[in-house]
Amino acid sequence: MSLLNGADIHAKQTGNTENSLCAGGTALYFACCNYDPAMLKLLIDNGAAKDISSLIKAGFTALMILVSAAIDKVMSGSELECMKQLLLEAGADSSIKVVEGKTAWDI
Repeated sequence: MSLLNGADIHAKQTGNTENSLCAGGTALYFACCNYDPAMLKLLIDNGAAKDISSLIKAGFTALMILVSAAIDKVMSGSELECMKQLLLEAGADSSIKVVEGKTAWDI
């Protein structure tokens, strides 16, 4: 993505993707799915926080994706904590519930 060339930071992914967890998500969701704290910070610093608590096709918020990664032991430690903190400081709503009535902290 080229922010310098005017890429739409809020554009949603369409079509097929290898990572179905992020289907329909914005670049912010792909940064979370790829466990990339530097990209997440760059996106938030450039206005991506508007999308931070929206539900994507899979029915998750960005925060839910990170909590799931911790549960699945895909990611842990300081990078995970850094990304969770970035999302929370940018306004991620941890009270949003999925269909089963669970929040990010209940997953």
